Amino acid sequence: PGHDRPIYYYLYNFPGQFLPWSIFLPSAIIYALKRGGKAMALPLLWFATVFLFFSLAEAKRGLYLLPLYPAAALMVGHLWAREGLSGQGRKLLGIPLGLASGLLLLSGLALPFPLAKFGGRYLQGALGMGIVMGTILLGGGLLLLVSLRRRRALVAFGTLFLTAFCLYLFGVFKVLPAINPYKSARPLSEKVLEAMGPGDRLAVYRFQGAEFNFYTGIVPILRVYRPERLKALLEEPGRTLCIVKERDFRRLEEDLGMMVEVIARGRVGHKKLVLIRDKE
Repeated sequence: PGHDRPIYYYLYNFPGQFLPWSIFLPSAIIYALKRGGKAMALPLLWFATVFLFFSLAEAKRGLYLLPLYPAAALMVGHLWAREGLSGQGRKLLGIPLGLASGLLLLSGLALPFPLAKFGGRYLQGALGMGIVMGTILLGGGLLLLVSLRRRRALVAFGTLFLTAFCLYLFGVFKVLPAINPYKSARPLSEKVLEAMGPGDRLAVYRFQGAEFNFYTGIVPILRVYRPERLKALLEEPGRTLCIVKERDFRRLEEDLGMMVEVIARGRVGHKKLVLIRDKE
């Protein structure tokens, strides 16, 4: 139930995960249909079958589409290998490159301001990070625009790759370490382990909580989505600890207030969490 998502979920999830090459995917599909021949028949069928199958499935996660990436990469690579920025490639590559250039330039100009305003609540040096990332984006956008005007497809490809690679390195070595203390489930997991006794059960209410599997080493963690099921679990023999979002706990307090006690509070990213257990 935790992975239930609308049928169109992958229409926005996959392009985001496949950036920056997803910008060229519509052109690559068109090119494969019109001029791909037998060489592109398998990647097209592969892509369409996997995408349709997982879109119709009830449970959806971005990880489920990992088998799709080779097919998408083959189609995009085929387009880049066969077409330059003249002739038919002027539209098939030129239009998405123009969009990419515009997005990079706009993002580079805009990014530092919201990051400084909102990111400063959680990150030290948020403005500096925004300026560095904005500079990378602006530089990439300008180089992409120049390569597009001069019809240098190889330079455009290299610019996209280097821009994405630089952002990745900066994110891994600078941004993620700064975010980790705010996003990490480790502090609350340590409180869970301190409170757990032999034979105790651990549950999470209305979220997946896979990070608690990792940091506590507890497998399985019971996943509960209905208040009546949580109430029944707390009434079962043995002691149950449950991690609940604070907003959900406020709704549950009226029904469960006499049955549970709050052991600890914490947060993981934007989620404010409460650790509760049934009273002895």
